[in-house]
Amino acid sequence: MGAKIAEEFLRVGGVEELTAANQELFRKQICTALNGHTTIEIDLSRTTFMDCAGLGALIALRNCALGRKGVLRLVNPTPLVRQLFDVVRAERIFEIVETPPSRHPLALVPFGNSQTAATAICPGAALESTASY
Repeated sequence: MGAKIAEEFLRVGGVEELTAANQELFRKQICTALNGHTTIEIDLSRTTFMDCAGLGALIALRNCALGRKGVLRLVNPTPLVRQLFDVVRAERIFEIVETPPSRHPLALVPFGNSQTAATAICPGAALESTASY
């Protein structure tokens, strides 16, 4: 008898800004970290600014997840980000939730900003990964 992965989550949190300045690094590092994950959850509760390039990065991540038969879930967007989503009708292409539906214990892997020796997803961001067996 072996362990079977029922579902895996890749969580990204601490995204303060998602702009043209950091969207490429953000997108590439999340795609690289997927490693078979089927669900990407991006916590936008600390996001104070997002431009069209940041929105484009989210769309690219959604397409990446769909290509793996997965889903991208945007969690707890701030009022400013929610306003952007409303204007572009993002609820048509994204799953947007106010609280994360998954409650699995996580191992947090922090990522520093570009001024530290650590790899950066974006300033202040963090990745979390878990699997339930």
